[in-house]
Amino acid sequence: MLESSAKRRMAAGPVFLAWASIMHCALLAGPCGTAQRIRVLFDIDCPGLGAVSPRVATGEIANAMTVGRTIPRAAREPWPYFGLAFLLAAAGFYPSFFAAIPTLSPAHLIHGFAATAWMLLPLAQGLLIRLRARPLHRAVGWASIGLAALVILSGLKIIQIMAFKNLTDFHLRRVKFVLLDLTGLLLFGLFLAFALAAARRRDIGLHVRLLAATALIPLEAALERLLSNLFPTLVPDFAVALYAALLSMEAIVAGVIVAEWRLGRVRWPMPFLLGYYVIMHIVATPVALTPQFQAFCVWYAHLPVFGTPL
Repeated sequence: MLESSAKRRMAAGPVFLAWASIMHCALLAGPCGTAQRIRVLFDIDCPGLGAVSPRVATGEIANAMTVGRTIPRAAREPWPYFGLAFLLAAAGFYPSFFAAIPTLSPAHLIHGFAATAWMLLPLAQGLLIRLRARPLHRAVGWASIGLAALVILSGLKIIQIMAFKNLTDFHLRRVKFVLLDLTGLLLFGLFLAFALAAARRRDIGLHVRLLAATALIPLEAALERLLSNLFPTLVPDFAVALYAALLSMEAIVAGVIVAEWRLGRVRWPMPFLLGYYVIMHIVATPVALTPQFQAFCVWYAHLPVFGTPL
């Protein structure tokens, strides 16, 4: 069965790579071209955030102002792209979460609503920036640490539930999801911590890039479900959907990096995120097949700190 799934993934790989590239271009292409849209996406004029560091002011913000002379104001903001990311995630999770809310467990409801609120948070923060409500923007930003903690803690509980199911109904894909989800939550927390530190330094370009990375991380799980729903023949199960989603994320993040490179201003969050997805793509199956990691999954399933798994 594993060999058959691998063959299907190899055959479908180029199709999904092409699909991800088209999706990336659809999100970012426009009259000004992909490279300029990326520049505008991450180098924005933020009147509500106050002064920025000299390096940022003379580099990123200055370049953004040059581009801004020829691009409509609405296209110079990253918030519409956060909105697109939310719509994509909502479409992916609609059948399994939004349409099934009455049947879900408390743990799934808490995690689902917390993650939804997190993806809506950048839109609310963007509105506060446009309204020049700097004190409220900062207050909401610091308060969001609690929301992020809820996302992480509830996510850990969901992973435990998944690992517990594997004790009586073993599927290798669940072991892979434990690896991917645990490391994804760790990366989410690290990106958020660095985003808060960048905001304190008034490094707005890095701050927005890091927030964009936290918004991209949930897309991988959403794409697994979305691709399964849209292309059931090519993506017949989650074992295939996992690698289709990883290919999609690699294509999207690589497109952002290429655009930044063409502008001569690549910063570390997107290359780091791409490296993470490439590593997960390579090691997910080998790690999941090891007795050591499977034993870790059994241990994690029985952790009492999260209460009764089911």
